[in-house]
Amino acid sequence: MIDTFVPIKLLSRVDFPVFGRPIKATIPDLFIDVDSRLTYASCYSLFVKNLSWLPPDLRQRLKTIVPKVYQESVFSSFSLERPTTLRTNTLKTTTEDLQKTFKMGGINVQRYRPLPDAYTLIGKTTIRQLTSLDIYQKGYFYVQSLSSMLPPLFLEPQPGQEILDMTASPGSKTTQMAAIMKDTGSITALESNQVRVYKLLANLKIQGVENTKVVRTDARFFWRDHREKYDKVLLDAPCSGEGRIRFSDPSTYTHWSVKEVKRMHFLQRSLIFSALNCLRPGGLLVYSTCTLAPEENEAVIDFALTKFAGRLEIEDPPLTLPNFCPALRSFAGVEFNRSVQKAVRIYSDEKFEGFFICRIRKLG
Repeated sequence: MIDTFVPIKLLSRVDFPVFGRPIKATIPDLFIDVDSRLTYASCYSLFVKNLSWLPPDLRQRLKTIVPKVYQESVFSSFSLERPTTLRTNTLKTTTEDLQKTFKMGGINVQRYRPLPDAYTLIGKTTIRQLTSLDIYQKGYFYVQSLSSMLPPLFLEPQPGQEILDMTASPGSKTTQMAAIMKDTGSITALESNQVRVYKLLANLKIQGVENTKVVRTDARFFWRDHREKYDKVLLDAPCSGEGRIRFSDPSTYTHWSVKEVKRMHFLQRSLIFSALNCLRPGGLLVYSTCTLAPEENEAVIDFALTKFAGRLEIEDPPLTLPNFCPALRSFAGVEFNRSVQKAVRIYSDEKFEGFFICRIRKLG
Protein backbone atom coordinates (compact mmCIF):
# COMPACT_ATOMS: atom_id res chain seq x y z
CA MET A 1 0.00 0.00 0.00
CA ILE A 2 1.44 3.41 -1.02
CA ASP A 3 2.12 5.52 2.04
CA THR A 4 1.37 8.91 0.46
CA PHE A 5 -0.10 11.84 2.39
CA VAL A 6 -3.69 12.59 1.42
CA PRO A 7 -5.00 16.13 2.00
CA ILE A 8 -8.38 15.08 3.40
CA LYS A 9 -9.96 18.54 3.05
CA LEU A 10 -9.53 18.30 -0.74
CA LEU A 11 -11.33 14.97 -1.01
CA SER A 12 -14.97 14.02 -0.75
CA ARG A 13 -14.46 10.29 -1.28
CA VAL A 14 -11.59 7.82 -0.98
CA ASP A 15 -11.29 4.61 -3.00
CA PHE A 16 -10.05 1.45 -1.28
CA PRO A 17 -9.43 -1.36 -3.77
CA VAL A 18 -10.61 -4.82 -2.78
CA PHE A 19 -10.11 -7.66 -5.27
CA GLY A 20 -9.65 -5.13 -8.07
CA ARG A 21 -12.80 -3.12 -7.32
CA PRO A 22 -12.92 0.15 -5.35
CA ILE A 23 -14.83 0.51 -2.09
CA LYS A 24 -16.20 4.04 -1.84
CA ALA A 25 -15.93 5.70 1.56
CA THR A 26 -17.55 9.04 2.25
CA ILE A 27 -15.13 11.08 4.32
CA PRO A 28 -17.70 12.24 6.94
CA ASP A 29 -18.40 8.56 7.62
CA LEU A 30 -14.80 8.18 8.74
CA PHE A 31 -15.13 10.75 11.50
CA ILE A 32 -11.88 12.40 10.39
CA ASP A 33 -10.98 16.00 11.20
CA VAL A 34 -11.14 17.63 7.77
CA ASP A 35 -8.11 19.76 8.55
CA SER A 36 -5.90 16.76 9.30
CA ARG A 37 -3.36 15.22 6.93
CA LEU A 38 -3.42 11.42 6.94
CA THR A 39 -1.66 8.81 4.88
CA TYR A 40 -3.64 6.60 2.54
CA ALA A 41 -2.85 3.72 4.91
CA SER A 42 -4.29 5.69 7.83
CA CYS A 43 -7.47 6.42 5.89
CA TYR A 44 -7.77 2.73 5.03
CA SER A 45 -7.34 1.72 8.66
CA LEU A 46 -9.91 4.24 9.87
CA PHE A 47 -12.39 3.10 7.23
CA VAL A 48 -12.06 -0.54 8.26
CA LYS A 49 -12.40 0.25 11.98
CA ASN A 50 -15.49 2.36 11.26
CA LEU A 51 -17.25 -0.86 10.13
CA SER A 52 -19.43 0.97 7.57
CA TRP A 53 -18.62 -1.80 5.06
CA LEU A 54 -20.40 -4.44 7.19
CA PRO A 55 -24.12 -5.29 7.05
CA PRO A 56 -25.83 -2.75 9.37
CA ASP A 57 -27.22 -5.38 11.76
CA LEU A 58 -23.82 -7.05 12.10
CA ARG A 59 -22.09 -3.70 12.63
CA GLN A 60 -24.45 -2.80 15.46
CA ARG A 61 -24.20 -6.27 17.04
CA LEU A 62 -20.41 -6.20 17.14
CA LYS A 63 -20.42 -2.83 18.86
CA THR A 64 -22.84 -4.29 21.44
CA ILE A 65 -21.11 -7.66 21.94
CA VAL A 66 -17.46 -6.59 22.04
CA PRO A 67 -16.55 -4.75 25.27
CA LYS A 68 -15.34 -1.21 24.58
CA VAL A 69 -11.90 -2.01 25.97
CA TYR A 70 -11.38 -4.57 23.17
CA GLN A 71 -13.11 -2.77 20.29
CA GLU A 72 -10.01 -1.00 19.00
CA SER A 73 -8.07 -4.27 18.80
CA VAL A 74 -10.95 -6.32 17.38
CA PHE A 75 -12.04 -3.84 14.72
CA SER A 76 -8.44 -3.15 13.69
CA SER A 77 -7.85 -6.89 13.27
CA PHE A 78 -10.43 -7.01 10.46
CA SER A 79 -7.90 -5.33 8.15
CA LEU A 80 -4.92 -7.46 9.18
CA GLU A 81 -3.45 -10.51 7.52
CA ARG A 82 -2.59 -12.75 10.45
CA PRO A 83 0.73 -14.59 10.26
CA THR A 84 0.56 -18.19 9.08
CA THR A 85 0.81 -20.60 12.00
CA LEU A 86 1.41 -24.33 12.06
CA ARG A 87 1.61 -27.28 14.41
CA THR A 88 4.22 -30.03 14.55
CA ASN A 89 2.87 -33.50 13.83
CA THR A 90 4.54 -35.31 16.71
CA LEU A 91 3.52 -38.68 15.24
CA LYS A 92 6.24 -38.17 12.62
CA THR A 93 8.80 -35.77 14.07
CA THR A 94 9.65 -33.60 17.06
CA THR A 95 9.25 -29.86 17.35
CA GLU A 96 13.02 -29.45 17.68
CA ASP A 97 13.81 -31.57 14.61
CA LEU A 98 11.15 -29.77 12.56
CA GLN A 99 12.68 -26.43 13.47
CA LYS A 100 16.09 -27.67 12.31
CA THR A 101 14.58 -28.88 9.05
CA PHE A 102 12.96 -25.50 8.46
CA LYS A 103 16.25 -23.74 9.14
CA MET A 104 18.13 -25.95 6.68
CA GLY A 105 15.50 -25.20 4.04
CA GLY A 106 15.67 -21.46 4.57
CA ILE A 107 12.18 -21.30 6.10
CA ASN A 108 11.95 -18.79 8.93
CA VAL A 109 9.67 -19.83 11.76
CA GLN A 110 9.34 -18.81 15.39
CA ARG A 111 8.04 -20.93 18.24
CA TYR A 112 4.80 -19.72 19.77
CA ARG A 113 5.69 -21.02 23.21
CA PRO A 114 2.39 -20.50 25.03
CA LEU A 115 1.06 -23.44 22.98
CA PRO A 116 2.88 -26.77 22.59
CA ASP A 117 4.31 -27.56 19.14
CA ALA A 118 3.08 -24.27 17.62
CA TYR A 119 5.05 -22.09 15.17
CA THR A 120 4.55 -18.75 13.47
CA LEU A 121 5.86 -18.25 9.94
CA ILE A 122 8.04 -15.13 9.72
CA GLY A 123 9.96 -13.44 6.97
CA LYS A 124 9.08 -13.57 3.28
CA THR A 125 8.12 -17.23 2.99
CA THR A 126 4.62 -17.57 1.54
CA ILE A 127 1.98 -20.14 2.40
CA ARG A 128 2.34 -21.50 -1.14
CA GLN A 129 6.06 -22.10 -0.61
CA LEU A 130 5.37 -23.69 2.76
CA THR A 131 2.77 -26.15 1.44
CA SER A 132 4.97 -27.11 -1.52
CA LEU A 133 7.64 -28.47 0.81
CA ASP A 134 8.27 -32.22 0.83
CA ILE A 135 7.85 -32.32 4.61
CA TYR A 136 4.39 -30.80 4.23
CA GLN A 137 3.39 -33.43 1.68
CA LYS A 138 4.65 -36.08 4.10
CA GLY A 139 2.60 -34.68 6.99
CA TYR A 140 5.38 -33.47 9.27
CA PHE A 141 3.31 -30.40 10.17
CA TYR A 142 -0.24 -29.08 9.84
CA VAL A 143 -1.08 -25.49 8.91
CA GLN A 144 -3.53 -24.44 11.62
CA SER A 145 -4.59 -21.20 13.31
CA LEU A 146 -3.65 -20.63 16.94
CA SER A 147 -7.32 -20.39 17.95
CA SER A 148 -8.03 -23.73 16.28
CA MET A 149 -5.31 -25.42 18.36
CA LEU A 150 -7.04 -24.53 21.64
CA PRO A 151 -10.13 -26.84 21.79
CA PRO A 152 -8.06 -30.09 21.80
CA LEU A 153 -5.84 -28.58 24.51
CA PHE A 154 -8.97 -27.81 26.56
CA LEU A 155 -10.22 -31.39 26.04
CA GLU A 156 -6.89 -32.95 27.13
CA PRO A 157 -7.42 -36.36 25.45
CA GLN A 158 -5.26 -39.08 26.97
CA PRO A 159 -3.64 -42.16 25.41
CA GLY A 160 -6.05 -45.09 25.45
CA GLN A 161 -9.25 -43.06 25.80
CA GLU A 162 -12.31 -43.24 23.54
CA ILE A 163 -12.91 -39.84 21.95
CA LEU A 164 -15.79 -38.57 19.82
CA ASP A 165 -15.15 -35.71 17.37
CA MET A 166 -18.65 -34.54 16.45
CA THR A 167 -17.90 -32.34 13.39
CA ALA A 168 -14.44 -33.42 12.36
CA SER A 169 -13.60 -32.33 8.80
CA PRO A 170 -11.15 -31.15 7.56
CA GLY A 171 -9.28 -32.75 10.47
CA SER A 172 -7.05 -30.15 12.09
CA LYS A 173 -8.34 -30.90 15.59
CA THR A 174 -8.79 -34.63 14.91
CA THR A 175 -5.15 -35.04 13.90
CA GLN A 176 -4.04 -32.84 16.81
CA MET A 177 -5.90 -35.08 19.26
CA ALA A 178 -4.45 -38.21 17.65
CA ALA A 179 -0.95 -36.79 18.13
CA ILE A 180 -1.65 -35.91 21.79
CA MET A 181 -2.92 -39.49 22.30
CA LYS A 182 0.19 -40.90 20.58
CA ASP A 183 -2.17 -42.59 18.10
CA THR A 184 -3.52 -44.92 20.81
CA GLY A 185 -7.06 -45.38 22.06
CA SER A 186 -9.70 -44.46 19.50
CA ILE A 187 -11.26 -41.42 17.89
CA THR A 188 -14.63 -41.60 16.16
CA ALA A 189 -14.78 -38.70 13.68
CA LEU A 190 -18.21 -37.72 12.36
CA GLU A 191 -18.93 -35.86 9.13
CA SER A 192 -22.17 -35.63 7.15
CA ASN A 193 -20.85 -34.27 3.83
CA GLN A 194 -19.23 -36.82 1.50
CA VAL A 195 -16.78 -34.34 -0.05
CA ARG A 196 -15.65 -33.29 3.42
CA VAL A 197 -15.32 -36.96 4.37
CA TYR A 198 -12.79 -37.39 1.55
CA LYS A 199 -10.90 -34.31 2.76
CA LEU A 200 -10.82 -35.68 6.31
CA LEU A 201 -9.63 -39.12 5.18
CA ALA A 202 -6.87 -37.56 3.08
CA ASN A 203 -5.59 -35.48 6.00
CA LEU A 204 -5.65 -38.45 8.37
CA LYS A 205 -3.60 -40.47 5.89
CA ILE A 206 -1.05 -37.71 5.32
CA GLN A 207 -0.65 -37.17 9.07
CA GLY A 208 -0.15 -40.89 9.67
CA VAL A 209 -3.18 -41.26 11.98
CA GLU A 210 -4.40 -44.82 12.49
CA ASN A 211 -6.53 -44.65 15.65
CA THR A 212 -9.42 -42.79 13.97
CA LYS A 213 -12.59 -44.19 12.41
CA VAL A 214 -14.50 -41.83 10.12
CA VAL A 215 -18.30 -42.16 10.11
CA ARG A 216 -20.46 -40.34 7.59
CA THR A 217 -23.58 -39.44 9.55
CA ASP A 218 -25.66 -36.59 10.92
CA ALA A 219 -24.13 -35.93 14.34
CA ARG A 220 -27.46 -34.66 15.69
CA PHE A 221 -28.82 -38.20 15.81
CA PHE A 222 -25.63 -40.16 16.57
CA TRP A 223 -26.53 -40.42 20.26
CA ARG A 224 -29.48 -42.73 19.60
CA ASP A 225 -27.19 -45.75 19.12
CA HIS A 226 -24.18 -44.53 21.13
CA ARG A 227 -25.44 -43.50 24.55
CA GLU A 228 -22.75 -42.85 27.17
CA LYS A 229 -20.05 -44.57 25.10
CA TYR A 230 -17.25 -41.99 25.05
CA ASP A 231 -14.77 -40.72 27.62
CA LYS A 232 -14.53 -37.29 26.01
CA VAL A 233 -16.32 -35.42 23.24
CA LEU A 234 -15.17 -32.50 21.12
CA LEU A 235 -17.93 -30.41 19.56
CA ASP A 236 -16.37 -27.69 17.42
CA ALA A 237 -19.76 -26.58 16.16
CA PRO A 238 -20.66 -25.07 12.80
CA CYS A 239 -21.36 -21.38 13.33
CA SER A 240 -21.90 -17.97 11.74
CA GLY A 241 -18.16 -17.21 11.82
CA GLU A 242 -18.24 -13.73 13.35
CA GLY A 243 -14.78 -14.34 14.78
CA ARG A 244 -13.24 -14.76 11.31
CA ILE A 245 -14.33 -11.51 9.63
CA ARG A 246 -11.75 -10.05 7.25
CA PHE A 247 -12.27 -6.89 5.21
CA SER A 248 -10.27 -8.34 2.31
CA ASP A 249 -12.56 -11.40 2.10
CA PRO A 250 -16.21 -10.38 1.59
CA SER A 251 -17.31 -14.01 1.88
CA THR A 252 -16.62 -13.76 5.64
CA TYR A 253 -19.39 -11.21 6.17
CA THR A 254 -21.64 -10.61 3.11
CA HIS A 255 -23.71 -13.75 3.75
CA TRP A 256 -24.20 -12.99 7.46
CA SER A 257 -27.75 -12.46 8.72
CA VAL A 258 -29.67 -12.55 11.99
CA LYS A 259 -31.70 -15.39 10.49
CA GLU A 260 -28.51 -17.43 9.98
CA VAL A 261 -27.45 -16.85 13.60
CA LYS A 262 -30.83 -18.16 14.77
CA ARG A 263 -30.57 -21.18 12.46
CA MET A 264 -27.14 -21.99 13.84
CA HIS A 265 -28.40 -21.63 17.41
CA PHE A 266 -30.98 -24.39 16.97
CA LEU A 267 -28.51 -26.62 15.07
CA GLN A 268 -25.98 -26.21 17.89
CA ARG A 269 -28.60 -27.05 20.51
CA SER A 270 -29.31 -30.33 18.69
CA LEU A 271 -25.59 -31.09 18.44
CA ILE A 272 -24.78 -30.41 22.10
CA PHE A 273 -27.77 -32.50 23.18
CA SER A 274 -26.42 -35.39 21.10
CA ALA A 275 -22.86 -34.85 22.35
CA LEU A 276 -23.86 -34.93 26.02
CA ASN A 277 -25.91 -38.09 25.53
CA CYS A 278 -22.88 -39.76 23.93
CA LEU A 279 -20.71 -38.83 26.91
CA ARG A 280 -20.15 -41.21 29.81
CA PRO A 281 -20.87 -40.03 33.37
CA GLY A 282 -17.69 -38.35 34.61
CA GLY A 283 -16.69 -37.57 31.03
CA LEU A 284 -15.72 -34.21 29.53
CA LEU A 285 -17.22 -32.24 26.65
CA VAL A 286 -15.51 -29.27 25.03
CA TYR A 287 -17.81 -26.99 23.05
CA SER A 288 -16.26 -24.40 20.76
CA THR A 289 -17.14 -22.01 17.94
CA CYS A 290 -15.38 -19.34 15.88
CA THR A 291 -18.19 -16.82 16.34
CA LEU A 292 -18.81 -13.96 18.75
CA ALA A 293 -22.61 -14.44 18.73
CA PRO A 294 -23.95 -15.02 22.29
CA GLU A 295 -26.88 -16.95 20.78
CA GLU A 296 -24.37 -19.53 19.50
CA ASN A 297 -22.13 -19.51 22.56
CA GLU A 298 -23.43 -18.64 26.03
CA ALA A 299 -27.06 -19.34 25.08
CA VAL A 300 -26.19 -22.86 23.86
CA ILE A 301 -24.32 -23.66 27.09
CA ASP A 302 -27.21 -22.21 29.11
CA PHE A 303 -29.59 -24.48 27.17
CA ALA A 304 -27.46 -27.53 27.99
CA LEU A 305 -27.35 -26.66 31.70
CA THR A 306 -31.14 -26.38 31.73
CA LYS A 307 -31.75 -29.53 29.68
CA PHE A 308 -29.39 -31.61 31.83
CA ALA A 309 -30.18 -29.84 35.08
CA GLY A 310 -28.01 -30.98 37.97
CA ARG A 311 -25.96 -33.31 35.76
CA LEU A 312 -23.41 -30.87 34.33
CA GLU A 313 -20.64 -28.71 35.71
CA ILE A 314 -18.75 -25.98 33.84
CA GLU A 315 -15.02 -26.22 34.53
CA ASP A 316 -12.27 -23.63 34.52
CA PRO A 317 -9.94 -23.69 31.49
CA PRO A 318 -6.85 -25.91 31.85
CA LEU A 319 -4.58 -23.17 30.51
CA THR A 320 -4.62 -19.39 30.38
CA LEU A 321 -3.49 -16.81 27.84
CA PRO A 322 -3.49 -13.02 28.20
CA ASN A 323 -6.32 -12.69 25.65
CA PHE A 324 -8.73 -15.04 27.48
CA CYS A 325 -11.89 -13.25 28.61
CA PRO A 326 -14.83 -14.57 30.65
CA ALA A 327 -18.05 -15.37 28.84
CA LEU A 328 -20.91 -12.88 28.91
CA ARG A 329 -23.23 -12.79 31.92
CA SER A 330 -26.18 -11.61 29.83
CA PHE A 331 -27.14 -10.44 26.36
CA ALA A 332 -30.16 -8.62 24.93
CA GLY A 333 -31.91 -8.70 28.30
CA VAL A 334 -31.41 -12.45 28.81
CA GLU A 335 -29.32 -13.58 31.79
CA PHE A 336 -27.35 -16.80 31.50
CA ASN A 337 -26.55 -19.34 34.19
CA ARG A 338 -23.83 -17.80 36.34
CA SER A 339 -21.45 -20.72 35.78
CA VAL A 340 -21.39 -20.00 32.02
CA GLN A 341 -18.90 -17.23 32.78
CA LYS A 342 -16.24 -19.91 33.31
CA ALA A 343 -16.24 -20.37 29.54
CA VAL A 344 -13.62 -18.46 27.56
CA ARG A 345 -14.11 -15.77 24.95
CA ILE A 346 -11.22 -14.83 22.67
CA TYR A 347 -11.71 -11.56 20.84
CA SER A 348 -9.97 -11.43 17.46
CA ASP A 349 -6.63 -9.62 17.33
CA GLU A 350 -3.41 -9.62 15.30
CA LYS A 351 -2.68 -13.29 16.15
CA PHE A 352 -5.97 -14.97 17.08
CA GLU A 353 -9.34 -15.40 15.40
CA GLY A 354 -12.36 -14.78 17.58
CA PHE A 355 -13.30 -17.96 19.46
CA PHE A 356 -15.45 -19.35 22.27
CA ILE A 357 -14.51 -22.46 24.29
CA CYS A 358 -16.26 -24.18 27.19
CA ARG A 359 -15.39 -27.28 29.25
CA ILE A 360 -18.43 -29.21 30.49
CA ARG A 361 -18.14 -32.13 32.94
CA LYS A 362 -20.96 -34.69 32.95
CA LEU A 363 -21.42 -35.66 36.58
CA GLY A 364 -21.52 -39.32 37.59
